[in-house]
Amino acid sequence: MIVSDFSQKDIAAYLNDRLYLNAGPFAVSVYSKSESFARSFYRLYQDYSISLSPVFADYHIKLVKPKTHRAFWRPQVQFLLDGHSVFQPMPSDQAFPIFEWGLNWAIGNHCHHYLVIHAGVLEKNGYGLLMPGMPGSGKSTLCAALILKGWRLLSDELALIDLDTGCCIPIPRPVSLKNRSIEIIQNFSENALLSDTVHDTQKGSVAYLKVPKFSVEQANIPAKLCGVVFPRYQDNCEYFELNRISRARAFMGVADQAFNYHILGISAFKTLTAILDNCECYEFIYNGNLVDAEAVFNGLAEKPFHS
Repeated sequence: MIVSDFSQKDIAAYLNDRLYLNAGPFAVSVYSKSESFARSFYRLYQDYSISLSPVFADYHIKLVKPKTHRAFWRPQVQFLLDGHSVFQPMPSDQAFPIFEWGLNWAIGNHCHHYLVIHAGVLEKNGYGLLMPGMPGSGKSTLCAALILKGWRLLSDELALIDLDTGCCIPIPRPVSLKNRSIEIIQNFSENALLSDTVHDTQKGSVAYLKVPKFSVEQANIPAKLCGVVFPRYQDNCEYFELNRISRARAFMGVADQAFNYHILGISAFKTLTAILDNCECYEFIYNGNLVDAEAVFNGLAEKPFHS
């Protein structure tokens, strides 16, 4: 069964008890009595499969009211992972962003049977593309634009790399957009379905883009990586630049964005080396023109690569 098999009211009621969400290779137990969380969850996770009966869960997440005096005059929400507090309480209207950030944190810090990289991953015509990026690089904006134009989303935040095959395991979840990116994506495509914007978070104004249904339906299909692109948003750039970079430089850039490279050690080194031996590596500098960016990335997906 999937979320849209039920009404929003039903889903809110199930969240008040416990609902089991299938997110890529993970089962996540979710509990919340927040109306704003239930509203965003229903809007953005409509196409995801769920279970209402208890199943083995990789992560048990609760969004609860903290037991503090402050909560009486300023409603807050507390993120609990397996019953333990992970972050400081935050304003209650930030419940959905906290869930997304917290699940990312849980996977990045506890999932060591994959090499976990802070990166977006897209696929088109069998061309798997890894996009590592620091905050502010424009990575999530590019991911959002490309999936609205037919690319398959595997992730906009966490690349899960299988240590045996080197393939990327999909975990498509709502795409996080911040500040100016929200309006940019709204204007880029009439098909963009976004959550309500939450203001004054630790990352500024935040909204989430619903993942196209076909990406969710293909969440069991890994992607072979054929390209690595480091995006870099540059406001004063007159046009775009797509510059080829060495695999050695790409290796250092990707390893620097890996959450658990230091834990996996030689396994991570061998896996990442094997991947990059079969990838084209680039730096993409752009000024936010998503039409130009789409043309560049479509060109990469159509270009045959010979190692």
